[in-house]
Amino acid sequence: VRHLPDISLGNDSSSNFDTIASTIGYTPTVSHSGTVTGSNFGETGSSASLTNVTIASSGTVHTLTATLELTIWWQVRASLGPNSQKDIAGETDSDITAANYTDVASDLTPDASGRAPRSNFWAKDFTEQHERYHAYTQRKDDFGPKRVTAIKNWFDAQTVTGAGDINSTLLSGGLTEGSRVFNALVGLPSTENTAYADGKAQYQARATAISEKGARGEYV
Repeated sequence: VRHLPDISLGNDSSSNFDTIASTIGYTPTVSHSGTVTGSNFGETGSSASLTNVTIASSGTVHTLTATLELTIWWQVRASLGPNSQKDIAGETDSDITAANYTDVASDLTPDASGRAPRSNFWAKDFTEQHERYHAYTQRKDDFGPKRVTAIKNWFDAQTVTGAGDINSTLLSGGLTEGSRVFNALVGLPSTENTAYADGKAQYQARATAISEKGARGEYV
């Protein structure tokens, strides 16, 4: 039997880290503004900031209070689509004729996911519905609160040596974590799929109405 010598480390740290307890409010705003770029029929975007930040210290606990301001915008093309597609506002639209009504109906017929081809014709009002769904239902009402939770959880997991450590660098870390979670949600395939599914019935109803009107010979 071989005996090894005892081994020891130096003293453990005697410092105690302070903790953060955060309260994050939420102020979202949505506006119909912005521009549409590239090959998009419509776009939704957002930006965020932490405002009204205060720190109240009691012993080793520092209470951080702030508000997440989420600024959301949505926009669609004014008239023509990105490749000069004509807007079809309904089955009585003047752009529909006896010669093209089948093409119009086909362009507005959604597939199983709710996506319509929109090769030569599009529906501005349904695109507005689609972008509002992104802006209000998803970003404002769903992803925004989850962003708040992510920021709070990040702050509450931090330790500091004093109130002075709660500075712009630390605040940026929380804001960045919230952005990471938010953008991951925006980027999920299900996010776009759900928005298209929301308008599927309306697209199908318009396409059907156009087909039926054309079949009755009511276009010239």
